[in-house]
Amino acid sequence: MKNTALIALIALVSFAASAVDLSNIDADQDGKISKEEASTHPMLKEQFADLDTNGDGFITKDELKNG
Repeated sequence: MKNTALIALIALVSFAASAVDLSNIDADQDGKISKEEASTHPMLKEQFADLDTNGDGFITKDELKNG
């Protein structure tokens, strides 16, 4: 069940990333989502480590697209 939710989240985020409008999440407009920025969105907060594939502490548009 948890994997199903993760797959659904990744699909949703990938779809959203295709529009490449992260401005409502990316508060400082630096082109990436920090843990702090993700903390305001429950699903991103919960899955942050899985989406941050390179482990740098940020989620980028490429990580969302490739997720």
